[in-house]
Amino acid sequence: MKRYQGLVAIVASSLILLVATTVLILRFYVPCGSSYYSLTACFLPAEDWKGNAIQLEPIVEGTVIEQVIIPECDQFYRVKLSADTFDRFNHSFLEVTVIDKETQEEIDRETIDNTYLSEDPRIFVQFDPIANSKGRTYVVKVTSDAIPDTAVTLNRSEGDQYMPGHLSVNGEVQDGDLIFEYGCKVGVN
Repeated sequence: MKRYQGLVAIVASSLILLVATTVLILRFYVPCGSSYYSLTACFLPAEDWKGNAIQLEPIVEGTVIEQVIIPECDQFYRVKLSADTFDRFNHSFLEVTVIDKETQEEIDRETIDNTYLSEDPRIFVQFDPIANSKGRTYVVKVTSDAIPDTAVTLNRSEGDQYMPGHLSVNGEVQDGDLIFEYGCKVGVN
């Protein structure tokens, strides 16, 4: 009888270990390149661009900024942009739109009150996860209603840091890319 108790304990332990390993693999494995993982998402690009941030000109009415993003993963659901407020309260708004370039479908449009950016100069745009986003082309478009005294700006990299995409201001391709991060949902939810 003791012999069977030991065997049952070994089988039960092995089964628990197998289930736990399987859950961990399913939960955290995603073909998402080099990324930063949280419990529910991966974030790309993983590079820290803060060391080479350059400010774009203030975003005033009539300015159109576009960054092309090609996710390396499915379930694309979020974009974070790095802004700068010139150390002042800016009574104006930004409009951030995420567009599927192929279909021209507007994925999301959010209006950001620039007054709040003085407390946290990061702009988050979050939308329902896009199932087959890997390798598709999206455009993040930013416009504003601001005049020069109430405008904010976005930060860009020095040189082309994000090779798959490009940055343009008023239709002209720029050196560098917006400093951004995009997120994709991962694992079994």
